[in-house]
Amino acid sequence: SDVAGVGMGSYIESLANRAGFAMPSLTPQQLDMKQTRFASSFGAAFGVTIGCLFGMFPLLFIQPGVGDADHISYMVNEARLHSRKTMERHFSNQHTE
Repeated sequence: SDVAGVGMGSYIESLANRAGFAMPSLTPQQLDMKQTRFASSFGAAFGVTIGCLFGMFPLLFIQPGVGDADHISYMVNEARLHSRKTMERHFSNQHTE
């Protein structure tokens, strides 16, 4: 998601410019002001929050519980089978030595 955000940054800035939002021309002293740094950080945090909300949008369409129990049951059975095979191998090696 971070990579997509970085990749979309210039596209979003271009759209903002077309919509009439221009980059402010600030002096170096203005850029160093506490209020400017706060506004920049707040804007970045707000953008990440909005991006996360957009990213979570598909979760609204997932039906909870469908397939979850089957997947968990499969994983538990695979773990048991692996443990059993490992123990059998271990004990068979002990008896042959």
